[in-house]
Amino acid sequence: MLTYQEEIRAKYPHELSQENIRCILQINKNRLSKMLQDGIIKSEIRNFTTHQYIIKIDDLILYLDSIQEKTPSLFITDKEHFQRWLEM
Repeated sequence: MLTYQEEIRAKYPHELSQENIRCILQINKNRLSKMLQDGIIKSEIRNFTTHQYIIKIDDLILYLDSIQEKTPSLFITDKEHFQRWLEM
């Protein structure tokens, strides 16, 4: 079974677009923009009006690891959740 880090690395390129991150985190464009502007997710800023941020996959995984330490329940997959429900 692959970890979420391995799944992300297998599915997405080394440099991620905002759309890639939106799909991974399942958040809207405004929230993602705010997170990037505030430096919550580390990124390189370019002087373009579009495609302004370059987000490396390692930086996203560092962010996900920090979130997992605080709230591990966010990383329960549907299969794991269903298995726990059966055991209750």
